[in-house]
Amino acid sequence: MLDTGSFGVIDTTFEKPVPIDEIPAEHIPGRGGKPVHQVTLSLWYRRGVRGILLETIMIGGRRCTSIAALNRFYQAVSEARSSHPSHQPPADAAPPPRTGRDRSKAVGRAMAELAKRGAGKRGAGV
Repeated sequence: MLDTGSFGVIDTTFEKPVPIDEIPAEHIPGRGGKPVHQVTLSLWYRRGVRGILLETIMIGGRRCTSIAALNRFYQAVSEARSSHPSHQPPADAAPPPRTGRDRSKAVGRAMAELAKRGAGKRGAGV
């Protein structure tokens, strides 16, 4: 494969180019079982998603991509989304809720600490 630096280029010796408007529906799944709209595809290669552009090439005046390029795009967008700050809990977020077992253990430790300090005895006065 060619060394393309930091951006991807479809290598037509290994990948079959497919015109954007002829991509099989099963390779561009959308919501409700419908394929992604053609306008969405054009946004993917012109503007990108989370800084990731769909790789395309021009062949005979037609914009083409490949199934492998679509798969690389989906993977890169998924990775970018996973590492995006909006998908990480904020630093001051509340801890996740405790399980019943964790609560019972915490109550037992607290009761033991109170008993050690004498807070649970009659007439100890608080």
